[in-house]
Amino acid sequence: MAYNSLIIKKIFDYINNKKLEKLESVLDFGDQDLNISFEDMVNNLKKNKINFSEKKFEALKQFPKRPRVPASTLWLTLGFKAADRIDLNKLVRKPENNSDGKVYEIDLNYELSEGKIEKKYHLVTDFGNNEHVFNIAQAFKTSHQLCSKNGLIWIIQNLYGANGFYNFDLSYFELMAASNSYLIEDSFMIIKKENIREIIPINADIFKKLDLNKVEEIQVSYLFRKQNDESFKFSYQGIGDSVSHDKFYELNDNSQNYDLKRFYIPRRIGQIRTKILIKEIINRIKRKFFK
Repeated sequence: MAYNSLIIKKIFDYINNKKLEKLESVLDFGDQDLNISFEDMVNNLKKNKINFSEKKFEALKQFPKRPRVPASTLWLTLGFKAADRIDLNKLVRKPENNSDGKVYEIDLNYELSEGKIEKKYHLVTDFGNNEHVFNIAQAFKTSHQLCSKNGLIWIIQNLYGANGFYNFDLSYFELMAASNSYLIEDSFMIIKKENIREIIPINADIFKKLDLNKVEEIQVSYLFRKQNDESFKFSYQGIGDSVSHDKFYELNDNSQNYDLKRFYIPRRIGQIRTKILIKEIINRIKRKFFK
């Protein structure tokens, strides 16, 4: 669990593109640290004209050894007023980084105890953390609870090559967004080959197009905007946010281009477009009579 060079570059991209504008607090799921050399980190900060203290990043001079610099140090350097982490156990840090953010020692398998974390955050991240939590749906529910209304939830998880309990399907995140009325601000895939990471648009057919013998990891990144303060809704595969079969979800622009900024619109049976309704009826006939 660490911020690699690609994640750090994407943070600066989001800052420059105003996607993180007006955000003042961040909560990392996992006691995350910076997996980057001192020279590369300094170059990133200078390139983006960020004032910083070299002393705060000195632990990176022994990269890749730990203890490393906590991710909170980067967020505070970027101007965030609060940058905290949540994990089962707190990692040991260098003295110069001990005051950079709180670490809540919490088991994410369980419901968050009342009063355990009293504030909500403008940005909540899951960079390869929640795959290590056995009760993973609860971990994402907690992410939702700790994100403020109109705040962002940024998830990077593996579709292939994970080192936790789970490899995901794209539908897990697409349906999570639909069920909870998240606006998908950005999404992309990360393909890792020969220790080199490449960003590509979301592609539902990616496994048909790649030789997995040459691929180390396939990851997906979603930047969700939480648009309301309603309770987290668990998703039902192929259905939506309840066991009732009377609701469907459609992309707002009916596009198949997953890399677009997008959101899902819930539709009742009477609102479904005829083309989609006919397609669903045909699929049901096939499932019933031509198994």
